[in-house]
Amino acid sequence: MKRFFVLFSVVLQCMMLSALSQMGEWEAYLSYQSTDAVEANTENVFALANGHLYAVNRKTGLCKSFSKMDGLSDNTIQLFGYSEQADVMVLVYANANIDLMTNNNTVYNIPDIKDKNWSVDKTIYQIYFEDDYAFLACGFGVVVIDLTKKEIKDTYIIGQNAQKVPIYGFAGDEDYYYALSENQVFRALKKNSNLLDFNVWQDSPIDLPIYMSLRKLYAANGTLLSIHETSTIMQYSNGQWKTFYEGDPKTVSWRKSGSNYYVTGGSKGINVYSSDLQLLQTYNLYALDALRVDNDIWFAVSAQGLGQYNVVHGLTLHLPSSIPHVPLKEVAFRDDELYVASGGYWIDRFQNACVIPYLKNGQWKQHTAYTMQTSKWTNFVYDVTSIAFHPSQANTFYFSSWGEGLFEVTNGIITRQFNESNTNGALTSAIPGNDHYVRVDGLQFDDLGNLWMLNAMSGIKVLDKNQQWHQLTYPPLQNCPGLRHLLLGSKLNWCVDARYMPGVFVFSHNGTIDDMSDDKYRFFGAGQFVDKDGNALSPNYVYDIDEGTDGAVWVATDIGPIVFTATNKVFDRNYRCTRIKIPRNDGTGLADYLLDGVSVLTVAIDAGNRKWLGTSDNGVYLLSPDGKETLLHFTTENSPLSSNEVLDIAIQELTGEVFFSTPDGLFSYRSDALQAEEIASNQTVYAFPNPVRPEYGGLITIAGLEADSKVWITDASANVVFEGISNGGSLSWNGRNASGQMVSGGVYFVLVSNADSNQHRSVATKILIVR
Repeated sequence: MKRFFVLFSVVLQCMMLSALSQMGEWEAYLSYQSTDAVEANTENVFALANGHLYAVNRKTGLCKSFSKMDGLSDNTIQLFGYSEQADVMVLVYANANIDLMTNNNTVYNIPDIKDKNWSVDKTIYQIYFEDDYAFLACGFGVVVIDLTKKEIKDTYIIGQNAQKVPIYGFAGDEDYYYALSENQVFRALKKNSNLLDFNVWQDSPIDLPIYMSLRKLYAANGTLLSIHETSTIMQYSNGQWKTFYEGDPKTVSWRKSGSNYYVTGGSKGINVYSSDLQLLQTYNLYALDALRVDNDIWFAVSAQGLGQYNVVHGLTLHLPSSIPHVPLKEVAFRDDELYVASGGYWIDRFQNACVIPYLKNGQWKQHTAYTMQTSKWTNFVYDVTSIAFHPSQANTFYFSSWGEGLFEVTNGIITRQFNESNTNGALTSAIPGNDHYVRVDGLQFDDLGNLWMLNAMSGIKVLDKNQQWHQLTYPPLQNCPGLRHLLLGSKLNWCVDARYMPGVFVFSHNGTIDDMSDDKYRFFGAGQFVDKDGNALSPNYVYDIDEGTDGAVWVATDIGPIVFTATNKVFDRNYRCTRIKIPRNDGTGLADYLLDGVSVLTVAIDAGNRKWLGTSDNGVYLLSPDGKETLLHFTTENSPLSSNEVLDIAIQELTGEVFFSTPDGLFSYRSDALQAEEIASNQTVYAFPNPVRPEYGGLITIAGLEADSKVWITDASANVVFEGISNGGSLSWNGRNASGQMVSGGVYFVLVSNADSNQHRSVATKILIVR
């Protein structure tokens, strides 16, 4: 089981658990670090940041973020726009899914383009509004949405001979509609035209400059405008294209707001043009997009969020607290704080900046190379790979990097760096003598206060509690470049090599980290994973490893999960691993291997010995303790997850929250397995929520139990309305009796008996249900 140092009193447990989300609820931790687009309706000003939506209430100034938890169909938004006439916001997602959001935040989904079985580009490049319609410039043509009926009205396939050609922009003036393709602008008369007929779009097409790739299209003052290379606005007038405006790279935007046009150019400011395209005013404000609402100019300010400028009140910046937009390699916990290792590596480092985001008291903060003062120790640091918290010094933690070795951080400042030069060669570099290739991962403190770690191409190293270094340089690890995920197990220790020599290494140091002569070890590589059917398995990638409460070790590989049971025999020559078999139950007597051939990227085992498996493209599975039953399967279709690629799973056992790291953000699910008490008492057991209010319809949790406790819930007349076995230290009840009926209001008694019949203990608590 993945271990984290968690030191809490029972009182603090109750406070935290009652304050957090209830069982079965989700939280989304998305990044809003780079705001690049802005829209407004009658109530709010909306901003798009890293593909995620947030809004500022125009009256209160309060920020609200939006995700699938708020009714959106997806999380990653590609572009959005607002129809003032229909009072509808159009949200276009990266997968071509579409939502229409009304002023009261009611969402209507239009999945037609996403679900269309076409082998063409379904990207939506621009939204143009006219009357009650939204015209979408798509990779195959133009789609028209009726914003009143909330449905697709028409699709224009306008290439020659009705060919599907990419349309990168769409606009209209009094007489014509215009559609921008790669080489020309098609146009069609609005009146008396069958716009479904491709022939009507061939009326005097406008050629584009051969040296330019223009994107998006606008009609203003009898001319057309388009954006080249995201930095130059080109204008078509009198039969030729010419430069209208130049801004910084990737900063130019154009929009009509009121009767004027607002053009941004990064450091070139916000430029306001009249209806006849005369420059009226320039605001020296860095902006990526801008519009005017009443007397305020609202604009996207990248990392600073959403700007609000008023000539009287000056500048106000709005930005919700959010996780930085960084890779999410691993998650770790210290008390109620969550830390993220934001690095990555494969053959070499990924050059990800040294950033350690952490969540404290509901607010995201971060340690950076600057705040930690890395420049005092080295010229650069990239790719934080793992984090470990000092077991007795609350303000000290360590982080490893894929190149610069190990760092000690106290009170947010680096106090020591460890590399090849200052550890007497204990930590070694992949390129001897070069301290920029000291690759470290897998930080883990043992119960004695020794800090363990993996050193690529070298082996396992230990910084003991007396600050002495030890080297466990086992021969099989000398050529392993991708050592990761050190697991200090209940009896044995494990790690994996992800690539090149993909496999699992198991060892016993026999309690003497300074003497390898009595150690046992074994490396399972390609062809050496032999299952109980005699199959020799050769995974190409081995990603993760974890140990269950029963001592079984689960390994995540690209060919599915592999399990090591009876690990006391793992050093025997004829030892065989296990693949879980799932009976087909179709009368054939046959069975299939669990997730056979599925690339499993991460595994975590909860307090109830249930297995959480994250996959490369099939979401998350929760399996029963024996692995034979799928209890839950979360995907983008049935959960708030943005992606079916789950990179890491970490469990905060105190609260039961399970955290999923994905390419698009961090998500958590409140499971019903909490850390078990060694010995339960009437002081440890409690229920939440308690009392249960009439409006509450979720699960009721009994916590503070011993593992596998038997639980009975009775009414005031001693009638048993529910009974069950705890998952780890908790059990959830849906408030219904054995017949499935909701119980009536009143006081209910919870009676608990521990699982160990030789040491019988009983505890109890009460639940008040209000109807």
